[in-house]
Amino acid sequence: MTPREKPPAPVVVAMVLFELCVAVVFLISVVGIFYRLWPLVLLAALAAFAGFSTGQGLWRGWRGSRVFLIVVGVFLVLAGLSVPEYGLFGLVAAGFGMAMAVLLVVPASSRAWFAVRQAPPRRPR
Repeated sequence: MTPREKPPAPVVVAMVLFELCVAVVFLISVVGIFYRLWPLVLLAALAAFAGFSTGQGLWRGWRGSRVFLIVVGVFLVLAGLSVPEYGLFGLVAAGFGMAMAVLLVVPASSRAWFAVRQAPPRRPR
């Protein structure tokens, strides 16, 4: 197995944290089906699809997925700490957001995974 086939541990941990949040959103859409809350079902299903696509992008080393997840992490930190009435839930959301952003920005292995790579040389025909 070459190093390019499997992402480094910080990327995997950030992806797992994000996919846990996505799984909760997907469960909300499933519960919404039973209560016939169709707008909620549609919105949650679209958010879950976008989340699973972002996870796939992280696994493949796509920089757009990394930027998206860093922005989501920053929004989670801001949302979790901005309203004191959120209490423990706000702190947990802020912790998830901070962990995702830090795991994608700080470790050198994570930065190297998303670095710009040279295309392989083309063979003449």
